[in-house]
This record gives sequence, C-alpha cells and structure tokens, in this order.
Amino acid sequence: MFTSVQFFHIAMLSALVLLMPGPTNTLLLSSGAIVGFTRTLKLIAAEIAGYLIAIIAWGIFLMGLSQHAPWTATVIKCLAAGYVGWMAVKVWNIHLHVDGDDKIKAHNVFVTTLLNPKAFVFASYIMPAATFTSGLVFGYAMLAFISALLPVSVCWSLAGNILISKGSLVPGINPQRVFRCASLVLCVFSVTLFYDVVR
Repeated sequence: MFTSVQFFHIAMLSALVLLMPGPTNTLLLSSGAIVGFTRTLKLIAAEIAGYLIAIIAWGIFLMGLSQHAPWTATVIKCLAAGYVGWMAVKVWNIHLHVDGDDKIKAHNVFVTTLLNPKAFVFASYIMPAATFTSGLVFGYAMLAFISALLPVSVCWSLAGNILISKGSLVPGINPQRVFRCASLVLCVFSVTLFYDVVR
C-alpha cells in the first residue's frame, strides 16, 4: 500500500537532495546562460532519464551485486569522479558566445546524471524498500521523485538565464566568473568522490 504521506515524504526528501549544487545542476545553470531558459528545458528530459536508470541500477543491480562484489561500488565511484572532472574542464572553458559544439548537450546531462552520486542516495535511503519489488510502489515512488525534480531543474535553468545570460541581466555579475565558479563546484564533487574511494 502506498499512501499520500509516503508520496509527499519521497517528494520532499528528493527535493532537498536535488536542490543541492551538483554536477547536473551546474550543467543546467550553464546551459540556461548559454542558450536560454526555453532551449534548456529539453535537457531536463535527459536528466529524468539519467536519474531513473541510475536509481533502478542502484536499487536492483548494484545493491544486490555489492553484497558479493564490494569493489563494484568503488569502480562506479571512480568512473563518476573522472567524468565529473572532465565536465568541470568543459564548463571552465565555456564562453557566452560559443559555437554549437561548446554548448551543453543532452547526452552530457544524461551521462552526468547517470553517474551522479545523488542517485545512490535516492535508491538506498529515500525510496521505500518495496520500490524495487512492487511495480505499483515503483510507479508512485518515481512519480513523487519526478514531481520534485521538475520544479528544481526549472529553477536551476531559469537561474542561469536570469543571472548571466546575454552579458548579465543582473548588474555586477560577470558571466565568465559564474562559469568558473560552476566549474569549481564540479571539481569539488570530483575530488570528493575520489577522496571517498581512497578513504
């Protein structure tokens, strides 16, 4: 049985985690600044797909596999840290007037989200245990998750557009500095993942 209390519980906890700055949010912020709010919205579909696949993988495959092969989680974290580090370099070199090849693409958001460590938190702590054994519970849980993800992602995309698009709509904000700060956020996540593996 899945209750409305569980629905809102999942949605609220998911929103709190999703609001935290991270690799995917940084990409949405950057894209909102480069191509605008409307054109960034299509990236949210890639984010949803990435999170759903990652949550399912952690909940069913990786969680079960880690009982017999603990090194699996270490490999996944190393891959995630490496990819996030690569995206940090990409964001660092972004400029407002860029060619199409330098813009954030859907596959960048998808892979970054797929490797986002937040997915592990959703699968192991926020989703009920029955999420991965009952189709009904899974459906409601994912609906609650997506209902939290959509407004948060829209806010990050809109923030990039409002704060730094077209030479800065907000006086005193240097777009290049915002991109550099976003890149540093990605670097911190990458280093944190590597540190967690070493520890």
